[in-house]
Amino acid sequence: MTALDKLAEVARAHNLRIPVPGPAPTLRAVTSAVSLFYEPILALVVLAMVPKRGDLRVREVATWAAATLANCYFGVHTDQRLSLESSTAFRERCANAVTILETLQFVVVESDDERIIRLTERGANTIKNISQVTDEAGLLARRLSRSASEVRRIGLRLL
Repeated sequence: MTALDKLAEVARAHNLRIPVPGPAPTLRAVTSAVSLFYEPILALVVLAMVPKRGDLRVREVATWAAATLANCYFGVHTDQRLSLESSTAFRERCANAVTILETLQFVVVESDDERIIRLTERGANTIKNISQVTDEAGLLARRLSRSASEVRRIGLRLL
């Protein structure tokens, strides 16, 4: 038993509480728009969006991904979509996410002028399996799928 363990045992025995200065902890996680720039999250967004959108063109990925993420994390009535959508880094990372999904053979990008993204059977099985898991990834996949459905239903609005 270390000295720190002994100190903790004595503190418990005497019901001592040590106040920690600073702001009180929040009950929900703070999500900044920058954390939504990670390619794995954007790839999951694309996997969740494609079945809900139907014909999703490569040039539309950043717009619909921004709308889906903004709706999922910040609510329908927010200006976060426009700030995400207009970000060059966000658009670049959305393109990277599509490339990753194409490399993993989860999606196929048609080679015609429209460049429509189609979900492969492997991609459909992957998003289905992720959505059925009871951990954070499954929860995120289900939230993104619901958000993509809601954005598809209400459409894109100028704020």
